Amino acid sequence: MRKLLFVCCCLSLPVVPQHDLAAHPGGLDAKGCHTNRKTGDYHCHQPRRAARPASGRSLDGRVYFPNCTAAREAGFSNIRRGEPGYRQDLDRDNDGIACESR
Repeated sequence: MRKLLFVCCCLSLPVVPQHDLAAHPGGLDAKGCHTNRKTGDYHCHQPRRAARPASGRSLDGRVYFPNCTAAREAGFSNIRRGEPGYRQDLDRDNDGIACESR
């Protein structure tokens, strides 16, 4: 009885050709792109990303500003110790507040 049930389950699965499961066997270059050998079309599978987004968020989600000018341009000022974007290098008087308003 188990064999019959197993066979019925296997036969009820949809049959999908192998070529439909994988987009292509080729690798991607550093940009996440490749050339289709059949058509010669160059296309990308991954969106392009800037090294550091303009918002000040790094790719791993942490907030980083190289200086207070960049922080202010992104709308950050008076960044307190423990808040996203705070670094001791940005806190000139070491009072726990970086990029203080002028």
